[in-house]
Amino acid sequence: MPPPRSLTGVYEGLTTTNTTTSAATRIPVSWSPIFESTDPKMLCNNNTGPAKETLFVSAGSEVVFRMAEGNYVYHPGPAAVYLGMVPEGESAKTWDGSGARWFKIKEWSTGESNEELYPDWNGYQFAWPWQTMGSVTLHATIPAEVPSGEYLLRSESTSFAVYRGAPQWWVSCAQIQVVNGGNGTPPMVEIPGHIHADDPNLQVDTYSAPVEFRVPGPDVWSGA
Repeated sequence: MPPPRSLTGVYEGLTTTNTTTSAATRIPVSWSPIFESTDPKMLCNNNTGPAKETLFVSAGSEVVFRMAEGNYVYHPGPAAVYLGMVPEGESAKTWDGSGARWFKIKEWSTGESNEELYPDWNGYQFAWPWQTMGSVTLHATIPAEVPSGEYLLRSESTSFAVYRGAPQWWVSCAQIQVVNGGNGTPPMVEIPGHIHADDPNLQVDTYSAPVEFRVPGPDVWSGA
């Protein structure tokens, strides 16, 4: 099994077991949240320009988004990781992420965290427990059936901290090239457009007792 690779950012850079770099991540020009699910910034935040590098990742191996030093997820809400399949004639550096080319490979919902926590995290929780609260990482596995080729790897973190019906999003993208891939055909969605504004799962009140919850967006594609 190839060594896990890490992506740090808002999630901000890329790390292998032995090396860390921010050169494959499209660093946002500001850290402000996104307030509308239809905002074009939902693609790759407010920077759709290319990063300097594209990182090779083997299908079936683990990738890890990692926060920049001193940062952690301090808001309640779910998270997800998506892959965007770069269309023919484009590269991970040139593609702006448009079109129905995206599929979800991992999500985090309510419950206890199994991610790496910030060293000084005090364990504070809202009425709902969230799997990413206090975390500095998002671990995901590139499905073994993902076809070889270039992709954008996208993190999406949702905050329900303000008030009911007013979610906020933080997203970031990294450039990767999948090698040793399979022959899977994941169902793809367009971003923005993958989350509907009238989704009842966006009406969460994290200060009240938990109710049934489903992470907004498409189902996770595991490669089956």
